[in-house]
Amino acid sequence: MLSVGVLSAVLLSLAGMNLSLMRQSATLAIPMQLDIARRNFVAVALDPRSWQATLDYNGAAMECLNLSQPCVVGGVPMNAQTFALVDAKGTVLFDSRNSANGLSEKGEACGSYPSAACPFRFNLTWSTVCSSATNCTDPIVKISAPLDIATGAATPSRPINKANYSLPDTYRTAK
Repeated sequence: MLSVGVLSAVLLSLAGMNLSLMRQSATLAIPMQLDIARRNFVAVALDPRSWQATLDYNGAAMECLNLSQPCVVGGVPMNAQTFALVDAKGTVLFDSRNSANGLSEKGEACGSYPSAACPFRFNLTWSTVCSSATNCTDPIVKISAPLDIATGAATPSRPINKANYSLPDTYRTAK
């Protein structure tokens, strides 16, 4: 009878440890997925074939970059324009033009941001870096993607520092 009691106590203890490890694993997986997404965005944005696919996919919205035309609106260099980031194969990695697009806790694309099923979003934008509005043809392009987190997605038991996972400003040539 004593051995059954000891065995039961050991099994309960192991079950508790297993549950704790599963929670910790899930907590660590989210930051890892966000970091992978951020790193992929940088790599794709800097890859010449992917950037050309991005320019082609976004069409008129990025035409000034694709056709070496002045990138100004109303005499002001273009700033914080949302766009879809596309890899060299033509796969859309993230389309920031739709404000409902985001990422799940598994790092998968979702279309219901902000929600429990879709708690993360990168606000992917491009801006021109020009010496003046009259000299804004083939500018340097600044790509930014600050991370937004839906209310309730980051908790004291699962803190997420947005600054750690936001895309650092990334600069590249227009073409």
